[in-house]
Amino acid sequence: MHSTLLQDSIDRACLVVEETSLAIFFSISIAFKMCLVPVNLEYATFISLHANLIINSRNPSPWFHQELARGPIPVSWKRPRIGWTKLNFDGSCKGKAGEASIGGLFRNHEAEFLLGYAESIGRATSTAAELAALRRGLELVLENGWSNVWLEGDSKSLVDIIVKRRRVRCKEAQKQVSRINLIMPELENCVVTHVFREGNRAADKLASIGPPVAEAENLEAHSS
Repeated sequence: MHSTLLQDSIDRACLVVEETSLAIFFSISIAFKMCLVPVNLEYATFISLHANLIINSRNPSPWFHQELARGPIPVSWKRPRIGWTKLNFDGSCKGKAGEASIGGLFRNHEAEFLLGYAESIGRATSTAAELAALRRGLELVLENGWSNVWLEGDSKSLVDIIVKRRRVRCKEAQKQVSRINLIMPELENCVVTHVFREGNRAADKLASIGPPVAEAENLEAHSS
């Protein structure tokens, strides 16, 4: 019975691969490896090993993953175009749905700090906190009359929720999404992108100081 199931899986694996020169090469590789198998194996063990060798040979990627691995990707903050304002935002929470805080900051095309914010929002999930950080940033966009805005966060799932209209289950997150969807159409130009955490460190720092802040705190730039 077991040998039949294994043979079926072997047959299905073989059917989906073209018999190219590469496939023939790996078939020869199987034959060579099978010659190295000890002769005192149990029949079921032998068949199982045979199946694994065939499946692995039909998928050569495990053998070459070292060659396909990419090197380190440099990550840094990128300034917006002239006439644009860039918001970097972040949300933070303790545990799955613990005490949460948000933070963000605005900079212009010369990388000059314009405005920042930090706030504790009580208990929330990480997704709800990220969305709350974006929502608060958008509210400040309206208050300051900025029309060309680049919104950037380090949560890929949040970007997908906004850009690809992905659904969210959490009621608090749904509430934040609804508010965001009301504000964004009011902006002349608005772009939402994802950046790795290394390029969002300033916003992450602001979000991390949120818990001690009882009320919303805006940080403004002052000329000397």
